[in-house]
Amino acid sequence: MANMFQIGRHVLQVFGGGRKWVVAVDGVLLRGWHSSTSDAWSAGVAEVDRVQRSSPPETSAPSEAAAGTPA
Repeated sequence: MANMFQIGRHVLQVFGGGRKWVVAVDGVLLRGWHSSTSDAWSAGVAEVDRVQRSSPPETSAPSEAAAGTPA
């Protein structure tokens, strides 16, 4: 069983069943396993947060009006 979630620009996946659940963020499997989906989800959200904090912020292209181009 697998569940996929979009968190901002990241994809969180929780895989498993029974007593072992694993997590992947953006296709990269995290180390270890978790005993419940909620523990796995929490670990995945924490990893997404860590990745977002360590990445430079996204910038959007300036609009024509903001660039001073006449309309």
